[in-house]
Amino acid sequence: IRPAFPLSLVTVLALLAAFFPLQSEHAFAVQVEERPLVMIVVGFAEEGGTDAVPYSNEYDWGEALFSGEESLTAYYRAQSQGLLSLVPAHETSAFDKKRNTNRSDRADDGIVHVKLDSAHRAWGLVNKDLMAKNDFTQAVVNALDAARTFVDFGSYDENGDGRIAPEELTVIICTSGYDATGLDPTEREDMPLLWPHSDTIDVSDIQKVDDAGALPSSYLAIAENYMRENEDPSDAQQEPISIIARELGHSLGLY
Repeated sequence: IRPAFPLSLVTVLALLAAFFPLQSEHAFAVQVEERPLVMIVVGFAEEGGTDAVPYSNEYDWGEALFSGEESLTAYYRAQSQGLLSLVPAHETSAFDKKRNTNRSDRADDGIVHVKLDSAHRAWGLVNKDLMAKNDFTQAVVNALDAARTFVDFGSYDENGDGRIAPEELTVIICTSGYDATGLDPTEREDMPLLWPHSDTIDVSDIQKVDDAGALPSSYLAIAENYMRENEDPSDAQQEPISIIARELGHSLGLY
């Protein structure tokens, strides 16, 4: 059975909160960290084509990450005792704008939807296969480049070093298709899979498309749908927040 959230993450965040006691007469005001976050949901190839892997038009990722009672933001706020608050990055992506077909997408909800003309390469073994990893990195760079239509990444480069660190802006890449962790990717090469992970982007990869300004130097990657081996793809559900929380924990350096 998959735990609701990673226990080690809860422990570390509780310890973090313990560093700021308020009982003493010398107690000081605790500064809450507000970390901007943007999710880029990526669909692949033209819809209707034989290799098209479209994103869901129904999922409300803004609610899942930010506004819902059991959102990623609510989880981290509770476990850090209010010391960490995830806030939606400023963006202009919205339903019915530049091929956006997700009905829940609204400007400034921290969610961007893009469609790439390239195919989904089935990255279920991206954690083990170097060729798959390099191929996925290029897909990430392409997605970031497409997202610049909606996000002014350069405005988050607070120290002006040309690289946007995760504490300046946390980026989640959410690919259409399925999470490989509930399946056997070696037996599912016919499915558009992705192994959730976090990684950095080499500056040379960024510079291939970055003529106008900085791009993020790291990312978290998840798939849009989750299913188990004995389930039909039509019964797949939205990726659990627990998986996103785990990958974000890596970005925060918690474990």
